[in-house]
Amino acid sequence: MKTLDIADVDRELNALAPEGALSRLAGAGLRGELMFAAPTVLTAAPQLLAYYRLLLGFSQKDFYSGPAKYGAGPFRAFENAGQISPKVASRTTELCEALCFSAGELLAGLDGQQLTAAFLADLSLLTLGPLFRGGANNAVGFGGVKDVRAIIVSIVQNAGAITAGNLLTLKNAAGRKVLVEFGAVVSRVVV
Repeated sequence: MKTLDIADVDRELNALAPEGALSRLAGAGLRGELMFAAPTVLTAAPQLLAYYRLLLGFSQKDFYSGPAKYGAGPFRAFENAGQISPKVASRTTELCEALCFSAGELLAGLDGQQLTAAFLADLSLLTLGPLFRGGANNAVGFGGVKDVRAIIVSIVQNAGAITAGNLLTLKNAAGRKVLVEFGAVVSRVVV
């Protein structure tokens, strides 16, 4: 904020934030951009999109997954690379409008809550827990696939089973070749 024109940021926030929202934040001694995204701010520091996304409680997967969800996929480079492509630069205001609408809903839901910068920072951190839990769940899933594979291999080892990576080849009782493929999402059997 030290390098930005505060008047420009304030003008954008006044246009984008819901009525009364900035006054409520100011009453708590907070600047509007702590909760509401402004195009000038995101253009200067595109990676701040991660802060606003987390503040609003969106996981990266949900926020950026295709147009069927929120249509934010084209803005992923803001967060991941800190870059704004010329293709989406003209849509920064549209992105900020959507973020400000959601932030207004969040602020309305916080009625009666004492607002502080630390409280808003804590809100953004709440989304990290599910993110880390999702990573741990993936690790458990991969371990489960390995365990299931080992059990199946031990069961069919007398059938001349041949293993290679995530593939298991054997002959069934009818003498047909059976290919078993193990994966994190789906295991399949081809006869």
